Amino acid sequence: MFMPTHIYVYAHTGPAQPLTLNYNTATALTITVTWTPQGNAEYYNIRIKEESDDTGDFMFVDQLEANIRQYTIEDLTPSTTYTIRLTAQCGTLENRAESIPRDITVTTSKLFLFIRFAVRHWNCLFRYKWPLSGKNAEDLPPKA
Repeated sequence: MFMPTHIYVYAHTGPAQPLTLNYNTATALTITVTWTPQGNAEYYNIRIKEESDDTGDFMFVDQLEANIRQYTIEDLTPSTTYTIRLTAQCGTLENRAESIPRDITVTTSKLFLFIRFAVRHWNCLFRYKWPLSGKNAEDLPPKA
């Protein structure tokens, strides 16, 4: 009977989980996140998921170099709650290892339209020169 004299254990450990994940700003259409690194990451992967998404799948957003510590996710939906997931990665696509994810939940703000400002600004733009007639302000009738 053969008795092994050595037992080999191969273990692959991934990079350390980012120490912190915070959001700096959340507008109606963007969320800016920052994080504190920990360990030996070569890249950071950002994924996002809407809380109303029943599939549970995170959508890949971007892969960032290890020296990046802040990222703005754009083209979001107003008044929507998102879970943002950050993982550290070592290695290439064929031989990569990812850390345990660090998640944060953030809600985008409501979208406000400032129509009054836009109309006021538009009136101001055309106060001194009317583009259709080419007339100057002194050629126009006085304001009531």
